[in-house]
Amino acid sequence: MFADLLIDVLDKKPEKSNAEINKDATLDWANTLRPLWTAAGKPIDKEQYSAYLKALNDVPIGLLEQAVKRILNAHIYANIATIGEIRREVNSILNETQTYSIEEWIEQGWNKCFYRA
Repeated sequence: MFADLLIDVLDKKPEKSNAEINKDATLDWANTLRPLWTAAGKPIDKEQYSAYLKALNDVPIGLLEQAVKRILNAHIYANIATIGEIRREVNSILNETQTYSIEEWIEQGWNKCFYRA
């Protein structure tokens, strides 16, 4: 028992600071958009990518992942979906989860839309 505890202590990685956690989360969120360029076979233009990040920075990662996945499955042209198309898909997902009471909305869609599965 003591040996197991000692191994756990020795193998334990140092905890990340809040700044490191925030940086990792921001990178995860930003990387959610990368498949749009990959699927279109286009190199990422830094200015365009920056504009997308700024325009969509209010969208939670779980919701953005769902929107990007839907767009990748439905987009028929070899171009990058516009910010407006992504926004429209985000709104579509949100509208699908809206119900008449907040309790029903939470029960049916909150976790599905805003948190990663």
